[in-house]
Amino acid sequence: MRPPKHDILKPRKAPSILRQAATRAHYTLRNRQINLVRRFGEHVSQSGREFELSLIRILGNDHYPRHGRGQTLDNLKFILEHEPSFPGCRKLFLLNRIVDPEAEAKIVGELERAGMEFMRIPFVAEEYRKTGWDLEEFGGFEFFQSQDFRNAATVLQTKMQLWAASPKIRYLMNVNGARNTALETGRRISDWTFVLDGNCCFTQTQFDRLVASCRAAPQMPYVIVPMVRIGDNAQYFGPELNCSLVEEPQIGFHYLTSETFDERYPYGVSDKAHFLKRLRLPGKWLWWGREAFMPDEAYPFPDRYRYRISDGGVIRLSSGTHGLSQTTEKTRNIRYHGRNASILNTIAHMEQAFGVSEDANRDVILSDYMSGLVSDDP
Repeated sequence: MRPPKHDILKPRKAPSILRQAATRAHYTLRNRQINLVRRFGEHVSQSGREFELSLIRILGNDHYPRHGRGQTLDNLKFILEHEPSFPGCRKLFLLNRIVDPEAEAKIVGELERAGMEFMRIPFVAEEYRKTGWDLEEFGGFEFFQSQDFRNAATVLQTKMQLWAASPKIRYLMNVNGARNTALETGRRISDWTFVLDGNCCFTQTQFDRLVASCRAAPQMPYVIVPMVRIGDNAQYFGPELNCSLVEEPQIGFHYLTSETFDERYPYGVSDKAHFLKRLRLPGKWLWWGREAFMPDEAYPFPDRYRYRISDGGVIRLSSGTHGLSQTTEKTRNIRYHGRNASILNTIAHMEQAFGVSEDANRDVILSDYMSGLVSDDP
């Protein structure tokens, strides 16, 4: 076993409470100042593009037990039936490497019946089989058998397992790759592109407020869309809900932007939070340290602080798991750990179904998950 390249167990200290408060105040003031400067010029809102907004939802595999079985299809049906049509807005759906042909066929059938446009990134078993492991920062798979690994906090152990499996997660779940595909499409056809998680749904009132926010700040490259989770989709029909930045928001990109999501970050490891952090949007993600095994920034982010927070928010429909849509710190922690366990459990199932027959890396890194496999599909 080679020694790890860095002291990967050394945590970075979080800023003090006073430092955090001062930083929040600085960000708020900075954003107000920049809102006064029309850096993109007067022509921005007059692009001549066919649509003012594009809503592009990404539909992927369900990850049990974090997601209820069939929740992607159930929520798609809900959106197609209940979300209004919005003039000047183009809706598209991106099918992102769905493994089960039958599940994908049902989704396609619903979209075609509703007359919706969709794109597809296919899952190819042979491409998945060729993916490896990212062990450079750990010195080899033996690190995961070492006392250093066993002594690490459980949260850090899981992060290291996720990073070691990141080539497989990036291929299968492809979250930032799909987001960038959606961005590329949306920028060609509309002034604003909102890349949405598949379970996001707008009411007419919230969408109207979103449009007004986009028109009020044509000089801003990004519009941040607050979000609220609901545990029961019937709440969609009740009083307007209070959307906030407690949860990671959705993001709208103006067509003149060129930034993308960093595809080095796999699903479950700051895949969206990394962008929010570079944008300097106030939120809990600003205090999440970068682990030593994660990549350095390639270049300074040119658009930091340049965003507007929308007056309209979006509803995140039920994930199909009881009690996990609350906004308490306890529930967020349960979601976080449940998601990470679901990711590694899904990769273990994929290795069983599509991986190579013998793989010492897999047998060590995913030992707990491989040994507990059952016959259910991922």
